[in-house]
Amino acid sequence: MRTKILLIALLASACLLNQSSAFPGGVVSLHMLPALGVAAAASGTTVTLTLTPAAGSNPVSQTNYFTVTYTNSSGASSTAKYTGSPLTLQIQPGSTVSISPTSSSSTPTEMWCLATTSTGTCTTTTFTPPSTATTYSATYYYYDLLGFKVEYSVVGGGSGYGAPQLSYTTAPSTPSSTNQQVTETLTLATTQTSIWAVRGSQIVVSKTLPGSGSTQRWATNITTWTVGVTQPPPSNITYYNQYLASVNPSLSSGSFAYNNLATLLFTEYGGPATATLSGPSTIWVDAGGFLGWLASTTGSNFNTQYSATPFTYGLVGYWQLAEGFGSTVYDLSGEGNNGHTVNSPVWVQSSSCLLGVCLSLNGLNQYVVAGSNAIPVGSAGFTKVVWVYLPNGLNSQEENREILCWGGTSYAGAQNCLLTGSSPNQLVNTFGGGASLTWTSTHLVAGWNMVAVTYNGSVEDAYVNGVLEASIKPPTPYVQSSPVYIGGGFPGYGYFDHPIQDVRVYTYAWSQAQVSEYYSMSRVHLEYTVTYPDESFSVKYYEQYRESVFYSVVGGGSPTPPSISFYSFGQTFSQTLSLTPQTIWMDAGTLFSVTNPIPSTSGDERWATNQTSFLTPLTNRIHIYYFNQYLFNVAYQVVGGGSGYGYPGFNYTSLGRQQSTVLQTTSSQVWLDNSTKWYVSLELPGSGSTQRWMGDFQSSGTVKAPANLSFTYYHQFNLVFTFNVKGGGSGYSAPTISYTTFGVNTTTQSGVSVWADAYTTYVYTNPLEGSTTQERWYTPTPSGDVVTPGVVAVVYFHQFLLSVSYTVIGGGTPPTPVLNATTFGTPTSYSVEPTGTAVWVDNGGSYAAQRTLEYANQTNVRWISLTPTNGTVTSPLNLRLVYYHQFYVEVTANTQLGGEVSPQSGWYNATSTITLSATPTQGWVFERWSGTGGASYTGNQSTTTLSLNSPIVEEAVFYPGLNITVETGGSVTYSYQGGSGSLGGGSTHILYVPPGTIVTLIEKPTPILFVAQGFTYTSGTLSYNTTITVNQPLGVKAVFTPNYPAIIVILLAAAAVIVLVLAASRRHSQTPTS
Repeated sequence: MRTKILLIALLASACLLNQSSAFPGGVVSLHMLPALGVAAAASGTTVTLTLTPAAGSNPVSQTNYFTVTYTNSSGASSTAKYTGSPLTLQIQPGSTVSISPTSSSSTPTEMWCLATTSTGTCTTTTFTPPSTATTYSATYYYYDLLGFKVEYSVVGGGSGYGAPQLSYTTAPSTPSSTNQQVTETLTLATTQTSIWAVRGSQIVVSKTLPGSGSTQRWATNITTWTVGVTQPPPSNITYYNQYLASVNPSLSSGSFAYNNLATLLFTEYGGPATATLSGPSTIWVDAGGFLGWLASTTGSNFNTQYSATPFTYGLVGYWQLAEGFGSTVYDLSGEGNNGHTVNSPVWVQSSSCLLGVCLSLNGLNQYVVAGSNAIPVGSAGFTKVVWVYLPNGLNSQEENREILCWGGTSYAGAQNCLLTGSSPNQLVNTFGGGASLTWTSTHLVAGWNMVAVTYNGSVEDAYVNGVLEASIKPPTPYVQSSPVYIGGGFPGYGYFDHPIQDVRVYTYAWSQAQVSEYYSMSRVHLEYTVTYPDESFSVKYYEQYRESVFYSVVGGGSPTPPSISFYSFGQTFSQTLSLTPQTIWMDAGTLFSVTNPIPSTSGDERWATNQTSFLTPLTNRIHIYYFNQYLFNVAYQVVGGGSGYGYPGFNYTSLGRQQSTVLQTTSSQVWLDNSTKWYVSLELPGSGSTQRWMGDFQSSGTVKAPANLSFTYYHQFNLVFTFNVKGGGSGYSAPTISYTTFGVNTTTQSGVSVWADAYTTYVYTNPLEGSTTQERWYTPTPSGDVVTPGVVAVVYFHQFLLSVSYTVIGGGTPPTPVLNATTFGTPTSYSVEPTGTAVWVDNGGSYAAQRTLEYANQTNVRWISLTPTNGTVTSPLNLRLVYYHQFYVEVTANTQLGGEVSPQSGWYNATSTITLSATPTQGWVFERWSGTGGASYTGNQSTTTLSLNSPIVEEAVFYPGLNITVETGGSVTYSYQGGSGSLGGGSTHILYVPPGTIVTLIEKPTPILFVAQGFTYTSGTLSYNTTITVNQPLGVKAVFTPNYPAIIVILLAAAAVIVLVLAASRRHSQTPTS
């Protein structure tokens, strides 16, 4: 029992020791148990694990370790820490050992691992020793990996580029006993991508992007990083769109050397760069970046000055202000006084700018500030020059606005500041012990103005546009050192509100001649913006040399000695030359001129030199050659025009050199050396195998006297004249063609290649020989203009003569008949004359003469042919047409119900006769004929005969009858338009009226005895007072009835009267007599 307890205690102690890492590798060897007298519970495999750091990797440690998991010899799961030294494990035979993917101190930006996946994830490493092995050694490399997020960006835009490649070294995909770190290549994106790279290895990106070429590229200036060493690590890799610029500094004479170089300022990789050049070269410049030349070279010395712009000696500040973009302004003096704009003034690109581009200031808060290296301070002499743009001069609203200032404000005389004054056109320069040079300019103009202020240690002078306007002797100045302010920013003054350009500061005072000379000179543009690939930029530097000058005469004669005009130290001089050398100091790079030509007695002879206006040479020797010359007036002309040809070259010797001039169509004057040869080309450039411009003249000669030469070239096309015949036939001959070449008319046969003058006319034989008066072979296009080269194909038509005439029967003047016939393959219309018209008709062609002739406004008159008028021509044909003059006769009735008329309407020959006949229908009556037309009849005869001499329209007028019957007992009155009447009782009357007549009928009964009952007729009854429309025969009856009540009353009254009469009579008879 005690033995078991002791064994358990020992095992527990061993486990505790293992947990506390008391032994190397943190493992307690269980082999100690036999030494303690305790037998091992079971046998196992002894594993020795060694992990080696890759080159450059930081090793693992007690605080940064790999965790090893395994099954111990007792079968229990165990772990151990690998801290840098080999680790010995006792594992169960055949079991697996596992190593953690990363070390314990790995972070999101650094990790230690043995292998990674393609996505950068570390993988667990496992191995299984053979189950029969008692010992086993395992060795692996591990890698210290640093993580980065990488991307790329492009500055300067452009298109056509691809993404760059980035290569880095990382862990292998499977664990290895040797250093197997692998190189991966990644195509970068403009968004971040994560990579893991081995510490101490190199990360490399391509210098340029795919798509870069020989004149444009996208490049970066940092291409390698050492992982864990280079700071900062790669992140956003910036590529700059760059153009290859051709730069060409040159000297007016001499050459560059190691100690005389041109200096170039330019923008590269987003920042300023410089280069010194000894000749033409190429540089990569950021697209849209700056490129500028320093005003002088590095080799100027006591005897020689090399300048790109006037007066570079003593120049310590030169700001052209023509950058055109950005905020940096460059000093081209070489003193490094670069500056920058403040508050974003606007760059203006305009032809109105002094140098094409200028800086516009707003007068509120915008200005330029620049460096102060070597800027004159204290009481040193100076010259300050500035160009300002004034649209309308200066006004009082622009008071105290800075133009060009530097110095301090702590005491009087500490500043040197040019600014505007307090009244119109007033300028001020504060300098010299507090004394200000104030003046009102009388030379300011609307536009660019040059203002210069100089101080020679005693006198301060002010110039405007090359003219001295004011001077002062200021107290001794004590100008302080400060930045240079342009347009504002200097304490105490306001801001300028117009463009400023070409600002200069010198360490000495210019002379008045220098000011005047500089004002009259053109500005030299030394600053550029690189805007496209393969752009060229050049600069020329001028120097001054001592020259030995003389002249000689070539070609004979003794001309008057010439004079030479030259520049020396900026001034112009003139001196008479001699045949022996003279010494003259001349400004190198300036122009000299000599008398040219030397006067002679003849206007067409002279002595001239080709050294009239040359840059001063480096040879220290100017030998002027005068050549005896004659005047030639030369010109050329092209007959026939055209395009695509070049000008003819006139080759000759002038001033001792072979010359070639391009002739013009107007006379040009050229001077030819005496006794030399001249040549002119016979054929103009641009001529070819089908088109040419060719001359027919003598193409060379020898100069012996003045001459007037004019060369005529003819625009010509190569043609082949051909023909073919349509319609067949035989007996004809091929045509002869007349055309013009070199302005002369000539002939050729068909099928021959010829050169014909352009825009002249060619003419074919027409008709072909063999044609007769009745048959021919004829072309409608026998001639044409020569306008293109090639084949001219003329078509001849086999034709027969068709003669057409006509006569007219019945008189009148018909419209001219139209004949349609196939002529030259096309239907064509011809007018046929009465005397006959002859028309050539294609063999087999159709013809058709107009059958009916009539005028558009006379549709009732015509002339008509009664015989066929069309057919096909296969031989000569004579067609005679007869047209009959006809009139249209229209015979109608006013109503079809009224009766019948004859003859029928239709066409009747002129001068024929017709008989009109009208027969009324029952109940109707013939009233009259109503006719229009010259031969018409109007009257009441129902039958009549007419002779036609015009179209006529005849209408038979029939009236319907109204039969009125009146019964006894009253009367009837009737009325209608055109008549009225009455009828008594017991009568009948037929009333004939025009159709549609409205008749009013009124019954009048016998008073008292009868009553009107109205009218009866076939369709019903009508009231006693009514109207009726008569459109056809009608019958009406007036009905009356006795008035019985009235009659009874009358009878009773009569009876009463009778009774009364009888009674009276009776009384009378009974009365006694006295």
